[in-house]
Amino acid sequence: MTDKTNRKAYEPNNLVVLTGNTGSEAEEYESSRTGDKFVALSLYTSNNYTDDDGNLQEFDSTLHNIVAYDPVVMKQLLSYKSGVRLRIEGKLTYRPFEVEIDGKLVEKKEASIVAKKVETAVLPSKQKASEETNSEELETVKQDQM
Repeated sequence: MTDKTNRKAYEPNNLVVLTGNTGSEAEEYESSRTGDKFVALSLYTSNNYTDDDGNLQEFDSTLHNIVAYDPVVMKQLLSYKSGVRLRIEGKLTYRPFEVEIDGKLVEKKEASIVAKKVETAVLPSKQKASEETNSEELETVKQDQM
């Protein structure tokens, strides 16, 4: 069966959650094939570690293509500036394209994430520091009430 109801039931099997920083501001485009509008942006992810001297080291940066077709998500993505940290939920898709290699056209595929939900995200170290500060403030309030 290929009706939309059945396909929608399977979407949770293709769920991607990605957190990273926007590489550029989102841009709105129009499909040359269908005329449908969509928004696209790049999202960078990287792995970090703290070296023996306590310095934060970044390695393995990866660029991800994010697209959105839902009007609400499109508007949301267009509102973010470059460098904003986002948490994106969506599904992984592949777009075929052709390149010429040694005089022959070869079909390749480019991965993109179709965003279904977008929210701003906080770096884990900043979130932990914020939680610790809130915990300390709560403890101070409890002590003052005694």
